[in-house]
Amino acid sequence: MTHFDYLEQYLQTHATYSALTIKAYRSDLRQLKKACVEWSVKSLQTYFDHVIGQYKPATALRRYHALMALGNELVRVKRLKVNPMKQVRPIVHQHVRQRDGYPLLAAIDVIRQIKHPTYRLFFELISQTGLRFMEAR
Repeated sequence: MTHFDYLEQYLQTHATYSALTIKAYRSDLRQLKKACVEWSVKSLQTYFDHVIGQYKPATALRRYHALMALGNELVRVKRLKVNPMKQVRPIVHQHVRQRDGYPLLAAIDVIRQIKHPTYRLFFELISQTGLRFMEAR
């Protein structure tokens, strides 16, 4: 039984999710399976880079949170040791426009390379909200 098969069965028997939540989670699983994504950090990060380019920010973030919850379920039942979604960072820009001379995709690539979690979070905050450096500080 694959992770996808297990999660599909899990959603059919889960009692606390609403019908709409289950429908959305199933859709997210189908899209993930259709894109041939594995439950690995690299594969999931590549998938979310694509999702961010194709969908509205709200859709990308909803899909991110749904897959985070499903990844947590795989860890709970010991199908995965750690949830790879915890290392995936979908940087979604909701209010910031692309400015001439400041390529947004290049900035995202630079932010993803920051290893220190506090610094990375700081620069993600700036890039996602449009705050000035001193405002964010």
